[in-house]
Amino acid sequence: MPKCLKSFFKKTGREISPNALNMVFGIMPAKFKPSAYTLDTLSIYCGYAGWEDFYSMNGWILPTS
Repeated sequence: MPKCLKSFFKKTGREISPNALNMVFGIMPAKFKPSAYTLDTLSIYCGYAGWEDFYSMNGWILPTS
């Protein structure tokens, strides 16, 4: 497992695929938006409780369905 993926797991307790990271950062083309799991994992890694916490702490309002 690459170091960056080990770092994600160590800090979040969650696994994330290399392809998911490549797509989020535009290194690889993505056909779909990132999954809620990927967004949550990245947010937790950055010190937030999850995606909703990250989103609201930056002054944004989550759209309702």
